[in-house]
Amino acid sequence: MRNGTMLLLATFAATSIAAQPLQDTALKAAVRFVPTVVRGTKTSQTAGLIPSDFAIAEETIACDDAFLTEWLEDRYSHPLVQELLASYRMNGAERPGIHSEETYIPILALDQFSKGDNEYDWEKLRSAFPAVRGIVRMSFPAMDSQRVYAVAHYEVITPKGRAFANFHMIEKQGDGSWRVTTGVTGSLQNAVTRSSAAAARARSAD
Repeated sequence: MRNGTMLLLATFAATSIAAQPLQDTALKAAVRFVPTVVRGTKTSQTAGLIPSDFAIAEETIACDDAFLTEWLEDRYSHPLVQELLASYRMNGAERPGIHSEETYIPILALDQFSKGDNEYDWEKLRSAFPAVRGIVRMSFPAMDSQRVYAVAHYEVITPKGRAFANFHMIEKQGDGSWRVTTGVTGSLQNAVTRSSAAAARARSAD
């Protein structure tokens, strides 16, 4: 399994430059979907906020992929799951930035305000960007080897705390465009709990 994973990672690394135009297309679809992610986040942390109150962090994220693995394995073939996971891990290691003009939500470099894992110095951030009342952090879309499927991870954060974690599948259409087709949404605590459960099942299987 380890050799197979390394081979997949090497394959994606070798083709990263050639794949960039297609990744950018999937990225545009992922960025365009951010307002929908915000509107779908109905928690106390986001009460009273609308998409235009948010900024997208230019810096990409990656998380423990056990939750992503569980969701993908419930829905897609094993080869596709392995390719998407390999791409997700590679993007998580490289952390390419988000650059797009596909949304009215601003994309800002926010690492300078970071106070740790999903925490920000909101006083300094709001001083620099008064209109920003919340942040959407996302992963760079992971793609399969055929450049037909991509998956992106979103997190919604406000001064009241972290709200939701979302994974969404983005698929290439017959006309060459990309659109979000399915996804899973849950609180970050539920995501962590499910990730721990998935990891425990994997350990017991070994």
